[in-house]
This record gives sequence, structure tokens and C-alpha cells, in this order.
Amino acid sequence: MAGAVNALLEFTRVVKTREQVVAGTLHHLTVEAVEGGEKKLYEPKVWVKTWLNFKQVEEFKHVGEQEMLKATGQFKDAANIFFRISNEEPSLHAAVMLEQASYCYLLFIPPMLRKYGFHLVFSGNRYYISDQISDSTDSVALDVVNDAGIVAEDAISMEELNSAVLRKLSELKL
Repeated sequence: MAGAVNALLEFTRVVKTREQVVAGTLHHLTVEAVEGGEKKLYEPKVWVKTWLNFKQVEEFKHVGEQEMLKATGQFKDAANIFFRISNEEPSLHAAVMLEQASYCYLLFIPPMLRKYGFHLVFSGNRYYISDQISDSTDSVALDVVNDAGIVAEDAISMEELNSAVLRKLSELKL
């Protein structure tokens, strides 16, 4: 294979882990590795069935810069990258990037609700421009695009409540 290059990948730490138990355990990991002197994040999914002495890597992918920033709690930098990408992409991809930027603002402590609302409305507009309203994952963006008369402040308050409930559920680890 011409042009193939061997590289040394040294795993330094596990950043995040989550298990899914169904006829074995599927481990969703976020690991930090040093490759060529540069730190990078990877997300492997490892399937383990201990009773069969079975281990298999289902997926192993590099995490982009914005996802690395989100994983390390640098939400402002991640939101800025999502916003910058949205300016360089076609409308549908831009809508997804703006939606991701809005969620970054929601993860701030305390949440930056006005920026969250602005980016969410902007995302809804991009879904509308690309004629892909059905792809919007957030009902508030759909309501804004469809001019359902929702006042932005009410919509933001509703999302803040949903976010608080989700945080409590994640703390309980249900």
C-alpha cells in the first residue's frame, strides 16, 4: 500500500464513559490519546460479553475540535466553532451547527438563555430556508418557524425547565 504511514497512538486517559447493558455490555468511551505529540480525542465503542470471553471494537472515530471542547467543558469555544462552521456551510448543515451552538449556551452555568434562544431561532430559520423543517429536532424552532406566536422569552423559559429536569435525571443516573 503506497503512502501508508505507521503512527504511534498513546492513550493517556479516559475522559468519559457510559455503559449500555443488553446481552453483554456496550461501552461508549471518550479517550484522550497523544498522536505525533498532539492530544486528540477518540470515541471507541467496545462490545464485551464476559461469559464468552468476547471483546470487539464496534466503532473507533476521531472526535472533532468542537466535540473535544464540549467534552472538556469549554462550551463558549465550542459554540464559537459551531457558529463559524454554520457560516461556511449550506443551510441544512448550518441549521444543525446553529442548533449545536445553542445547546452549548444552555450548558453554561448559569445558562446563557438569550444566546441560546437567538441561536435556536436562527437555526429554525436555516431549517426553513433549506425546506427541511421536519428535520428540526427542537419543537421550539419549529414553532418559531411556523409563526405559532410563541414569545421567545416563554420558549426559553420552557427549554430552561426541560434542561433542569434533564440535569436532575442525569444526576440520578436513571
